[in-house]
Amino acid sequence: MTSYNLAYALYEMAAKQPGKMAIALPSAPGKPIPKKGPIPYRIISFKSFANDTNCISQGLLAYGFNPGDRVILMV
Repeated sequence: MTSYNLAYALYEMAAKQPGKMAIALPSAPGKPIPKKGPIPYRIISFKSFANDTNCISQGLLAYGFNPGDRVILMV
């Protein structure tokens, strides 16, 4: 059986479709949604999301965590 998890799926999408949208975040977090007109969003691509994820994982390794350790990130 092949191991497949969310991290693998993310890197697979980043390789296949790097410029495609992975996440859309409101561009003004904490502010009310406008009653009229379009809601502005900040788009994060699969490539950018995979890069950010890799940076976080490298930081965790630097702090002494090991692959397979369970962690919680509060964001």
